[in-house]
Amino acid sequence: MSKTLRFLSMLIVLCGSLLLVFNGHSKKPHLSDESCDGCHLSRGEVKKKEAYKLVASQEQLCGGCHSKASVASHPSGIRPSKRPPKEHPLDWKGELTCSTCHEVHGKRQGLLRTKNRGRDYCLGCHDKKFFKNMSDMMASGHLDARHSDPGFLGLVDTFSLQCLGCHAEEDGIMNVSLGSGGIVSHASRKGNHPIGRVYDKAYRYGGYRAAATLPKFISLPDGMVSCISCHSGYSRDHGKLVMPNENSSLCFTCHDI
Repeated sequence: MSKTLRFLSMLIVLCGSLLLVFNGHSKKPHLSDESCDGCHLSRGEVKKKEAYKLVASQEQLCGGCHSKASVASHPSGIRPSKRPPKEHPLDWKGELTCSTCHEVHGKRQGLLRTKNRGRDYCLGCHDKKFFKNMSDMMASGHLDARHSDPGFLGLVDTFSLQCLGCHAEEDGIMNVSLGSGGIVSHASRKGNHPIGRVYDKAYRYGGYRAAATLPKFISLPDGMVSCISCHSGYSRDHGKLVMPNENSSLCFTCHDI
């Protein structure tokens, strides 16, 4: 099963990458057909020295069109511990934002600021030691940015599918398996849990808290329970829980027993 999931994951990523190759280049700069005052605090033409004045944060503005990109992605809207190279500028507040990696009005594939791709792009800011505990992490700033497939036959969300593509089997060792009923089993035998379940159906059945009351760090992509509902990929401790689970506190965030 794990080999099948790995193959499907790679196939979907490949298809998404090919779509980027054919559709990622445009004769027009990104957003050139949009009204400037939709993002910039401006009355008329936007002058370069005033371009940094926006009507909202970059995370909110970019998320208006790219909502999935912010679900599981590199942290943004934060002040980094060290200043990145000039190719990756911070905003006027000294914070790392969407435009640190992406040239908002660019034409290059993915709007990336340099020609590097994958891990080479990440190494523009991070050193190799940073990836020591993340050797299995996808070299992408956004976990689901490369495709918008509805999931594995609609049973598993695309975030979980990508997680299983790497974690189901590593070096011949089964780390995570997906069994009948969508039950994910961990090699550690800790925290076996279903994924791919529609959360609202579980809520209506009883014993769960309403989705609207859950904290923002509990992600339910397409309304489904996912690997990223409990795990965070973009942290120094790759795959750590989104919150500590002492006394089952993470479990009780959703379960109302």
